[in-house]
Amino acid sequence: MHKEIVRYTACLVKAVSVFKKTNKSLGLAPPSTADKAVCTSPIFSVGATSKRPAMSPPATHATPKRRAATAASRQIDENNNNVVDQDQDGFVLVDHRRHRHRNQPATTVGSARPRQQPKLRPAQRRVHHRLDAIVIRAKDATTNADILRTLKADAALQQSGGSSVQNIRRSAAGALVLQLRKGVENAPSLGAEVDKVLGDVATASAIQHTSMVEIRDLDECATRTEIAEELARSLGAPHSTKR
Repeated sequence: MHKEIVRYTACLVKAVSVFKKTNKSLGLAPPSTADKAVCTSPIFSVGATSKRPAMSPPATHATPKRRAATAASRQIDENNNNVVDQDQDGFVLVDHRRHRHRNQPATTVGSARPRQQPKLRPAQRRVHHRLDAIVIRAKDATTNADILRTLKADAALQQSGGSSVQNIRRSAAGALVLQLRKGVENAPSLGAEVDKVLGDVATASAIQHTSMVEIRDLDECATRTEIAEELARSLGAPHSTKR
């Protein structure tokens, strides 16, 4: 490189000297001060060849940085994943694929709602259908065994209601309970007959299964008689004026 510069400088000096001789022979004016300064600059002088001149500014030796891609040089692939940057020299700069993050709405303390607990269904109350029964309470020191002997000794009672009794048990209060079979509908009359047989020894009363009916959104103009008649018609029960 140094030899080429020296050779180039020598050729340039010869050309300048030939140019000066030509101007003198033609009678032209000498070159201006600016041209003279350009021709006699250190880079073109012979004495400056001892030192190697700088061929390019220091900034050109730095590694070129990636520039921002313009709209013309930026290309998007089919999947819209990678953005391609094409340089003027034909080189292509490919950006790394960035992970896509879903934009999740920021939740604050005030806006965060507590998690709703599932509503528990109310437990359905199981209805135990109790059978009708006859409760016998002794008045004096008569035992339950004596009461049972008295009832079994009456032939008319055994014939009318002996087959209606399912089992016999003793209540927590000490009373004797004659539980009737399912489907027996003459519990009140049977209780009155047992009470008549026992006389002054004990008292007998029939206990029937009762059902509670709740009526909602009742019209204020409806009377008690109209409600009782409608219940008797809907439930198939005999009309009763009891509350």
